[in-house]
Amino acid sequence: MNNNSIDLLLKSNPRLLFESVIRGIQDALIVTDKDDRILFANYAATALFGITVNDMQNHKCYEFRWLSNNDGTEFCKEQCQLSCKVKQGASISCPLSRELYFAPDHANTRIPLLHSIYPLYIDGKFEGSIKLFRDISAQKEADQQKERFRQMLVHDIRNPITVISGVLSTLKTEKKLKLKDKTKIIALGIGASDNVIDLANEFLELSKLTSATPQGEYKKVKLNTFIKQIISAQNIIAKNKRIKIKFSPGNTNPFINTDPGKLARVFQNVIDNALKHGPAGEDVNIKSRYEDKHITIAVNNTGSLIPANEIKKIFEPFYVGSKEARMNISGIGLGLAFASMVVTQHNGKIWAESNLNSGTTFYIQLPTIKSE
Repeated sequence: MNNNSIDLLLKSNPRLLFESVIRGIQDALIVTDKDDRILFANYAATALFGITVNDMQNHKCYEFRWLSNNDGTEFCKEQCQLSCKVKQGASISCPLSRELYFAPDHANTRIPLLHSIYPLYIDGKFEGSIKLFRDISAQKEADQQKERFRQMLVHDIRNPITVISGVLSTLKTEKKLKLKDKTKIIALGIGASDNVIDLANEFLELSKLTSATPQGEYKKVKLNTFIKQIISAQNIIAKNKRIKIKFSPGNTNPFINTDPGKLARVFQNVIDNALKHGPAGEDVNIKSRYEDKHITIAVNNTGSLIPANEIKKIFEPFYVGSKEARMNISGIGLGLAFASMVVTQHNGKIWAESNLNSGTTFYIQLPTIKSE
């Protein structure tokens, strides 16, 4: 549509243009007159509040008692910032915003909303307002996840640093330690420093998750051969826990197109989880299955289970989860988010299943390519 067409529409039917524009706005929008009676509502408003435009019109906005303050008290008209300031004779030229909560049919669930009010003036006279309601549930959840992540990080990094400090203090003050005792103490310090390094590595992964870094160099590799090389390195950790890593590669060894460094980190994360949370003396079973131009790798351990309501969330950045979920997830919750990002870049899928019969299994599915 060119400028001439817009000018013609404005002159011929400005209301139609106005309604067409605000109907397409994703936020819930309500237009009220100077007495706060509802004149118009867009589709997003009817969907959010569960009421038709006809049922809204000519009612005052706060008659429906949809909204409440943070403390649960009703947000009535007298509390509306715009109405209050206009009553006092103030001229408002900018939007006013505050956080409210919407409870559908007075249910226990409350939806957090950002409520913004834009005053409408005609010839300098206040004639009504445009009210916007934005669902900020996802933002609030993300903020809560980041706060839980911050608290957990402080806890997780404080513990190894405390151990390292104790080891150094002991070595400094206890001059007559036997070699055997000194070796044990030094081993504790090394283990604690390794934990700090693990945290640093996960922060590096976080930077990869949040920055638009270019993809690495892709190469054609045989996936089963690639996994065998990773398992060889992980066997050192496995032996310390008396765990055997058993790999069943299937009858085919297809090629995939991959960034080897990133994909290696994905399998290292998943296998490392299985080793850390599988019972000592039990096997970690890895199986490969080729089907319909895709290869699926399953990594299974019989350790603690992940609750069903958290099984999809464990791949989200900053997701901490319950104590039960953390028992089967290593580090500070970024390794699996990084794995999900990398697998998605490879046009693949990653998911997990956890039940009493078979334990916890992580699946990684990747597209294969022709050998030529």
